[in-house]
Amino acid sequence: MARRARHAFGAIVGLASSGVGAWLRLDAADIVRPDTFSISALRESTTWAARERALQDLGLALFIFGLAVLFVVMVSWLRAPAGSNKRG
Repeated sequence: MARRARHAFGAIVGLASSGVGAWLRLDAADIVRPDTFSISALRESTTWAARERALQDLGLALFIFGLAVLFVVMVSWLRAPAGSNKRG
């Protein structure tokens, strides 16, 4: 029973962190960009461009962490004894 709870917890943590990571990676521009802006300089010289890049990097790290957790859970589940994977 404890092994099943660990697998479920690991799967939930892996899915949640990879989901949040993917969301951060894809929506970083919408999160940090102001609603109205007028820039005469290059976009790369703004502070929100640096924050956008930092959120994208954080999102990628969370996504990779989530996939790694899911991989470890799957390997642990597949290597478990046959009797511990049965329900009931």
